[in-house]
Amino acid sequence: MKLLIGIFFSLILAFLTSKLKINVLYLQKEKNSFPISFKVKIGFYLFGFVKLFGIIFQEDGFHVLCFSFPYNKLKIDQDSIKILKDFSVVDFFKLLNMKLDKLNFQLKIGSEDMILTVFSVFAISTFLSILSAKNRKQINLKNFYYKITPVYHTNLLDFKISLKISIKISHIIRTLSFIKKRPKQTKDYHFHIRKVPIKI
Repeated sequence: MKLLIGIFFSLILAFLTSKLKINVLYLQKEKNSFPISFKVKIGFYLFGFVKLFGIIFQEDGFHVLCFSFPYNKLKIDQDSIKILKDFSVVDFFKLLNMKLDKLNFQLKIGSEDMILTVFSVFAISTFLSILSAKNRKQINLKNFYYKITPVYHTNLLDFKISLKISIKISHIIRTLSFIKKRPKQTKDYHFHIRKVPIKI
């Protein structure tokens, strides 16, 4: 009996210390190409390093082992979409506590207006700098790289992203339980009447 209890708790511990790793091999758009091409690998890792299974997402669909499934055959629950719409994106990412292990972001951006191009490059660079500065614990700064190249006097959007993200299974369970327990938001309108004494 003690052996079974020990095995049970060991399995729970192994599951809770496991990680979901997301590896975006490439997410890119070249100047004359559309739509965006991408390849994403998602793997479940026991204890954070022993891979049990994985899923590959590409433009034509997702692949599991030897099987392929096109996106048009997927059925999405409308209730789940409503729950996610009501949920704060900031709270969602805070609860997940994701770790950005690697980022390589290269962007070429331009417009016919030179001032707009300069402003766009400045805004994106500032955003990425603030993002890395405020999330030092969640970002591996040694593997955090981005390059933004302005292109003047022509309309252009050319980018390529590759990144690695890891999420603990325990944080995913915590986030899902929080979403289910969270009460639905309803709009309540309260009218307050202020009594003002009138002197006659």
